[in-house]
Parts: sequence; structure tokens; C-alpha cells
Amino acid sequence: MRKAARVLGVVALIAVAATGCGARHAPPLRAAPPPHRAVPVARGFVLGAQLVRGSTGWLLTRRALFLTADGGRTWTPITPPGVRPGSVKGVFFLDPRHGWLVWARPAPRGLGRLEISATVNGGKSWSTAPLGAPSWLFTFAEPAYIDFTDARHGWVAVDATQTALSPAGVLFRTSDGGASWQQLPMPTGGPVAFTGPQTGWLVCDCQPGTRPAE
Repeated sequence: MRKAARVLGVVALIAVAATGCGARHAPPLRAAPPPHRAVPVARGFVLGAQLVRGSTGWLLTRRALFLTADGGRTWTPITPPGVRPGSVKGVFFLDPRHGWLVWARPAPRGLGRLEISATVNGGKSWSTAPLGAPSWLFTFAEPAYIDFTDARHGWVAVDATQTALSPAGVLFRTSDGGASWQQLPMPTGGPVAFTGPQTGWLVCDCQPGTRPAE
């Protein structure tokens, strides 16, 4: 009997111990948070892009012109009012604040008319000025190459080439940040790059290589 009592006592102690251990539940395992999904803000077919400085850049799609200040994590639409993204011929930003955009609008008698919009605050507001007089050259002109050496001195080269046998281009220059423009002679259409107010380079569309324009 005593042996049986001892055995029952041991069993009871084990049961109590087991009950005590069961009262202290281990903390439940938490499910790992789902991975972060990048949401594409600037959607659409990319027509152009430029990394301006540091983490600032712009992106042009068929929906809008976007600006990022954090390396592309977020995008802000900055299309000038009244401008259709599909009518944009060229975009250029000198720095995160100063930018220019060339676009086209219909003109009477089937002529093309070019406008240039400028911003000095990163696209928060825009001012627009005509780029030359309406011309048949601008009806199908595309693209427009923009280059600025500072906030005041800039150039726009419009490629108006219709066929490979008849290359054509129009060059405009501003010295007041784009408020007014002067048309200059240009041997052919193509990109331009200037190192100062008087010296620059034109890439010829009709043949490989570059030629200085001074």
C-alpha cells in the first residue's frame, strides 16, 4: 500500500508540474509581414527621361510629364496646363528647378506652331512663349533638342527633316531664360550641345560625325 501510495504521489506531482508548465504558454509565432510591393506611379510608354542631378530626374510618358526627387520611389506629375503629352517634342532640365518643354499645337492653313514652356520652380508653375512663327516645317517636326548652359542662355534645335535627301533644321537661341527667342541659320537638323554662349556642336543627321557651330 505504501509503495502504491508513493507511486500515486509521484504521478500527482508530475501531473501538477505538467499543469504548471502548461500555464506558461510560449508567445505565438507572428507571421512575417508581406514583402513591400513597389507601386508604379509613372505608368505608360516612356517617351523620354533624364537624370538631372543626384536623385532628381524627369520621365515623359503618353500620360504626363513626371518629376522625381527621391530616385524614382515617388513621382509627381508636372505637365504644363493645356499641354498634351503626345504633343511634346523635347524636354530639358538644367537643374531640379529650371526646365523647358517644347510642344506643338495646330495652326491655320495646315501649318505647325511650336511653343516652349519654362519653369523655375521644378514644374509647380510654367510660363509659355511662341517658338518662331507658324511654319509648314513644324507640321511634322520631331524631335526638338534643347540645351542650356545656364538659366538664361539656351538653344532649341528643331529637326524638320522630311526625307534623307533633304535634311532640314531650325535653330533658336535665347538669352533671357526662354522669354524670347531668336531664329538662327542651321545647316541641318540634329542634336546640339553648347559649351558657352558662342560655341557649340551640332550632330549632323545626314552623315556620321559632328561639326562645330560657332
